[in-house]
Amino acid sequence: MMGIYDVDYYLMEFYGDLPQTHKQYCMKPRRFDSLADALNWLVAIGIDPDVEDDRIVIREVLKSGHSKPVWHFSGWHWSQDGDDLLPEGIGQGCLLGHTRTWYEELMDEY
Repeated sequence: MMGIYDVDYYLMEFYGDLPQTHKQYCMKPRRFDSLADALNWLVAIGIDPDVEDDRIVIREVLKSGHSKPVWHFSGWHWSQDGDDLLPEGIGQGCLLGHTRTWYEELMDEY
């Protein structure tokens, strides 16, 4: 039996230049059945966020309608520890199968 605290879906939001540089994909929030589906989509589509000013936030949306961020990529113009997303903060996210954060990986290429 499902309760009001069960996850209904995951919502990916885009900030910074992504809505302009990736108009086809990032103009509006995108909905996914799982966090893994959302992360796989980022890789499959080839989203390449800018380490300076882009941000991607994935929220877990509950049956009750409440949501909370569960994953983020934030360029250095944003809070790196995610304390602007959650009071206790949330670390930068890793792509599936990676041990380093996406931000760290992209900074190596910067």
